[in-house]
Amino acid sequence: MYKKYVYFIILFLIITCFVKNTAAYNDTITHPDITEKATEYSQLAQYLKDNLGFEAGLETQFTFNNQKLNIKRWLREGAILEDDPICRASNHFHNPLKPWDESYMTDDTTTLGSKIRVWCELTGWTYANRKSNVTWATGYLAPAPDGPKDTFNPDPDYAPINWDKAREYYYNALTSTLEEDRETNFALTFSAVGHVMHLLEDVSVPAHVRNDFTSHLTFNGFVEAIVDWDYKKLFKQPFEYYVKNHPALVDATPVDPIFTDLRLTDFWDTDQYVDGGDPPVGNAIGLAEYTNANFLSLETIFKGDTDTLHGFPHPAWISVIEYEEVIDGEKWTYLKKLGAGESIDGKIGFGESIDHLAIGKRYYKYLPSFLKLSGLTLDDVVYLDYAEKLIPRAIGYSAGLLDYFFRGTLEITLPDKF
Repeated sequence: MYKKYVYFIILFLIITCFVKNTAAYNDTITHPDITEKATEYSQLAQYLKDNLGFEAGLETQFTFNNQKLNIKRWLREGAILEDDPICRASNHFHNPLKPWDESYMTDDTTTLGSKIRVWCELTGWTYANRKSNVTWATGYLAPAPDGPKDTFNPDPDYAPINWDKAREYYYNALTSTLEEDRETNFALTFSAVGHVMHLLEDVSVPAHVRNDFTSHLTFNGFVEAIVDWDYKKLFKQPFEYYVKNHPALVDATPVDPIFTDLRLTDFWDTDQYVDGGDPPVGNAIGLAEYTNANFLSLETIFKGDTDTLHGFPHPAWISVIEYEEVIDGEKWTYLKKLGAGESIDGKIGFGESIDHLAIGKRYYKYLPSFLKLSGLTLDDVVYLDYAEKLIPRAIGYSAGLLDYFFRGTLEITLPDKF
């Protein structure tokens, strides 16, 4: 009986740890930092002064639920709360190669993955209600504004805090006659927009656009968990963990999207990259399309078409070349991804050029050609390359989304006591 009790406790801790780590970027550090960087880069501060009469701009404060926070803090708060409760994160995946009503995460079919799914179902979130990231954020099942809308679970703990909810709060803030109601609805407006920005930021994480829940279960060893007495550190998603531990990466020069006839859902997916053909290049594609076509996640390293869960057409083996690099006195084999217009030794480039796409393990160079793919992995050098390209887009696209929400011209008169 004692052994069964101990086993149950260990299993409970492990599952709780896994569930906590289904989130993408760290919810208390990286997400709010990216959100704040995007906010400061956006035109929101000027919009608040010119159109809403908020002379303090981003420092304007609103009180809700006994919290008095400025607009930047409310946006950060929303970015944090999108992962609470944590099973919401099962809606933070979007594979742009699939129809949007099928593009949600489906690879939690391993033994441990299925236990996490059961865990979430026991806490009120059912597998049948799972949505794609873009649908969870915008309500659309196909590109806006003509795409059909989805019907969401009315459970308040798991209902999406999405674009439509933010618009509802904003309308109430602008039309409420009571000061307390205005304060509440402005606070909820900015918090809800923070939720949506979090979701857009998530599709700059390769695992979240390549159906790779499995890599969130990567074992990190016992040492750090024991030293810090934090069981959540037993497991991690390596790319997100790397970014969390290098917060200076967020201090990046944003990369803006360039859209014509902009639609809301274009920030996520313009629906240009749908059949696995040559991936589009430039800044006129959705963030999910860019991430999916150009970067690998731990479980999707050249798996090929036969792997229905983790096989993707790009990055393609025909686009990579091997080279050796000495790091800390050791020689390693890296793969370089050729970009559009590049061609070396019969290799043809597509999309983005990436110097460190993957690394060969220690025994890689001794493997016969038909086993080469099994000897590849991703390391911190790779993740640095990834982060230096993905985070600037996460910031620029999030800033663009914020400007898209607060656009147009309003003529309003604020009450005397506001």
